[in-house]
Amino acid sequence: MKEQFDSLMKRAKDLPDGEAKIALLEEAVRLADTYQQTELGFSARMELTKATVYAGRADKAFTTFGWCLAHYDKQPKAYNSLAVMWQYKWIVDKLDRFPTISLEQMEAMLEDLKQRYTALGYNERFYHQTKFVFAWRRGDWETAEREYERWLAVPRDSISDCVACELDLQLDYLLSRDQFAEAYERVRPIVTGQLSCSQSVPHITFANFLLPLLQEGRLEEAAMFHERGYRLILDQPGYISSKAKHLKYLTIIDHARAISCLEKGLPEALASADPHSKFEYFLAASVLFAYLDDREKQVLHIPEYVTEAWLQEQTEMLARQFDERNGTTRYSDRIREELREVTLLAGRVRAWQMEQKAGQEEGEAEARAAWEALMRGVEAHDPEAMFRLALALLEGGPEEQQEGIAWLRRAAEAGRLDAAHVLAEQLFERQAAEEGAALLRQTAQAGDPQAMNQLGYRLLFGVGLPANQEEGRDWLRKSAEAGALSGMFQYGLCLLDGLGGPQELEQSEFWLQSAAEAGHAVAMQVLGTLLLEGNLFPHRQEEGEHWLRRSAEEGYPPAMHQLGSRLITGYVLIAHPEEGKQWLKRASEAEYGPAMHELGYRLLEGDGLAKSSLEGEVLLRRAAMVGEEGAMLELAGRLLQGDGVAFRWEEGFEWLRKAAATELPEAMFLLSCYLLDYPDLATHEGEAVEWLRKAALTGHEKAQALLDELGKA
Repeated sequence: MKEQFDSLMKRAKDLPDGEAKIALLEEAVRLADTYQQTELGFSARMELTKATVYAGRADKAFTTFGWCLAHYDKQPKAYNSLAVMWQYKWIVDKLDRFPTISLEQMEAMLEDLKQRYTALGYNERFYHQTKFVFAWRRGDWETAEREYERWLAVPRDSISDCVACELDLQLDYLLSRDQFAEAYERVRPIVTGQLSCSQSVPHITFANFLLPLLQEGRLEEAAMFHERGYRLILDQPGYISSKAKHLKYLTIIDHARAISCLEKGLPEALASADPHSKFEYFLAASVLFAYLDDREKQVLHIPEYVTEAWLQEQTEMLARQFDERNGTTRYSDRIREELREVTLLAGRVRAWQMEQKAGQEEGEAEARAAWEALMRGVEAHDPEAMFRLALALLEGGPEEQQEGIAWLRRAAEAGRLDAAHVLAEQLFERQAAEEGAALLRQTAQAGDPQAMNQLGYRLLFGVGLPANQEEGRDWLRKSAEAGALSGMFQYGLCLLDGLGGPQELEQSEFWLQSAAEAGHAVAMQVLGTLLLEGNLFPHRQEEGEHWLRRSAEEGYPPAMHQLGSRLITGYVLIAHPEEGKQWLKRASEAEYGPAMHELGYRLLEGDGLAKSSLEGEVLLRRAAMVGEEGAMLELAGRLLQGDGVAFRWEEGFEWLRKAAATELPEAMFLLSCYLLDYPDLATHEGEAVEWLRKAALTGHEKAQALLDELGKA
């Protein structure tokens, strides 16, 4: 019997979510029950609950989980409480999708879950999240808003949904409240793949944004969201509501593709035992039918009984059932609202498409004319045309790049110094340093300011050339005096640091200010910082703040970060925490790791800003994912300890390894400590001591002391 049971469980594990997997697990349950094997029956039902929830069959999950919960209550110490309580979340979350379950029953189960969580040491975050969702779906906006705020105010713990799922829920709510700008600002980590959940995100996220993107006139982005999102869910069960949103999108964009979408998605909706999913899909199908002409309806490959009248009848019946249970008119209102919304959107999209097509045709004509003019110039051996052609070819693949270098040579031979300078840099990149150096020096001597700057920089730091700081400093001076923006900046830094000659602070300030006034954003930031600090340059508060702000306004991420941090803390500048937060957010949107790390920390801790655990964790994770070493280490520590985020030991240890791999001393030391405490986690014998030695070599005192204690120094 055990062998047969194990075979069924293994076969089910290897299958994707769906009816075939459910059938195998149901057979395993029957087998365990037949032989009165309670523990096997429990494990099979837990897997069956998971499979039914993921496949959109919550109706079956209610029964299987009820059995598990009853047996758990009899012997709570015999089973994994976290696993049971996690599945209880799934069950409670699905309650309001069935109008036959009363509000009183929903409330009773939610209160039961709350009491169980409290007894096990979990907080009320998921409780308030669920109360918010129930109120939101039934159209009780006042309660929804109140519970939304309570949900986000409670710290995340180990029973909280994953960060990606919580963020997706928050975004969907913001969209429903017409707060597109805020939702769009926060969706980036999901769209870029920095945050995801294997079962739902970004699958449903893309669908949620389709119509809002169209409303904002972002047709190309909506098309991208549709292509990426629909591909993820097309052949997967359990995404009926999301498929309905894709159907509505296609109804607006392309009737032929909408018909194909309906033919693929309708069978699952018809067979679904989830009334809410049925309502969503039938409503979307009804909207499509309202737009199809008789010819289009006749070619539909769907069951004959599914007519426009039948869909309207089913949709209205389901709406009445939900509204009667909820005591609102939310579902009935949606029937009218969505048809009106799609009608308005369809008209606007048609107008935008016509404008876009006209603009595209005009742009293509202009591009053709420009290309033809360029080629005429090339045929006439015009040096500027040859140079422009070379730059265009360098943007292409390897073959185009080789051709581009050939045209650079021709343009340089025809007397274009800027072409010679670019050619020299290309030669350096292609390991032809000797030829590149000769050409760069020749071009600098011929008077090209950018070549002077590059030659000076390479000589100053020994990049591709033997270092000669004195000569490098002289070339930077010539570049600055010739008006090269980067030359002014580099020469200013050279004088500040005393490279290749004495430190000259007055001249350094002059050249940094010259570069700043000419629009060099980094020079603005450096100059602003030096004036604010008043260590090397005279302290001039107003002027320093002016240049730091100018740099930030130019979009330079380190300046945005520094300005934001100073405004939050009031360090050197007058404190304006909210403005500071906005600057940190702008730097974070530019994927600047240090800014994401600091803002994430402050939001998690409530340090200088109002506490927001979800937003803080999202930012901390984004910072870690873009390679910010300190963020990796902090995220690891928080996950390992459950400090301000959900306790996730395995994920925390993985981040600790990643942080140590960057050779961050503290991360190497902490990893070695964990490996000493848990030797089974080591990849090989002696790994812990290896990390200790690496940390000690950086001067980490605790690492050295532990090595001495272990006798491994």
